Amino acid sequence: MNYEEMDKKLKGCLKPERYEHSKGVELLAVRLAEKWGADARKARLAGLLHDSAKNADKESNRLIIEKIGADESIKASPSLWHGPVGAHLLKEDYGVDDAEIYDAVYYHTVGKAKMSLLTKIIYVADALEPGRDAYAGWTAACREKAFENLDAALLEVADRTIKSLIDRKLKINTGCVDIHNEMVEKLKK
Repeated sequence: MNYEEMDKKLKGCLKPERYEHSKGVELLAVRLAEKWGADARKARLAGLLHDSAKNADKESNRLIIEKIGADESIKASPSLWHGPVGAHLLKEDYGVDDAEIYDAVYYHTVGKAKMSLLTKIIYVADALEPGRDAYAGWTAACREKAFENLDAALLEVADRTIKSLIDRKLKINTGCVDIHNEMVEKLKK
């Protein structure tokens, strides 16, 4: 499947505002990939397809989460299912069979320690794409930071995610905590 076919299929699967978000993530991911030396083609595809399962039927997503054996912290939070489910369906739905893209889509919401450059880029781009500016208020400044120090932006995104989850009395996925701990150590040096 070529890019145009993927884009058309995705547009048919997502609500208009989610599709626009995906296009924003795609554009920011490509810019960040170019800045930090990642594969821009992979960033484009991962950015475009990262939310491909976001508007899918909840029961279908639950069945796939069970099938792929996602960890308990993901299973317990249906709002996180779309990353692993989207990654699982990349090959079947879009003809994308690439381990780096799979990883970036899978972890774009939960994160993890020792993320690849591409996975970091998609995690950060998802939180900081320009359509999020009104939503969070801090994203524009952090987006600038992402072009100066990707790891510092990664830490800020993870920390704000943790704070938001605490403020809303929701469970914190360990991936965010792992990012925080890893980046605090790395940025100290």
